[in-house]
Amino acid sequence: MNRSFSAVAYGVAIAAGTVLFAIGPFGRQGGQSPVAAAEQQAPAPSAVSANGATLRSINLDFPDSNRMFEGLGAEVVNTNCLACHSAGMVLTQPRLSRVAWQAEVEKMRNTYKAPVDAADVPAIIDYLATLPR
Repeated sequence: MNRSFSAVAYGVAIAAGTVLFAIGPFGRQGGQSPVAAAEQQAPAPSAVSANGATLRSINLDFPDSNRMFEGLGAEVVNTNCLACHSAGMVLTQPRLSRVAWQAEVEKMRNTYKAPVDAADVPAIIDYLATLPR
């Protein structure tokens, strides 16, 4: 095993064990864990480093996973595209031409082996190429 990888894995395991121990039932006084008491006193760090590895806190906004495509032609897109993509992910893409959407759909079918019937491709492209922005 790569020595630097095992050092990082060891450091992460130690950090995780420390966190789990700190939030466990050990050492609680008055029903509050030492971690909770420390959080009230100081904000959590946005980065933690150990053994050459740095873990950073980030905020992410994920697309709504329950969202569906709407309007005329949406059924074929919901049936074929939502198996792998959220509607939010597709709807936040830059506006693409019909030719560009054709290439994207063909890439999904041929490269990524998406189970999209060839008969559905024109309707999918029509829908995606006419999305309002």
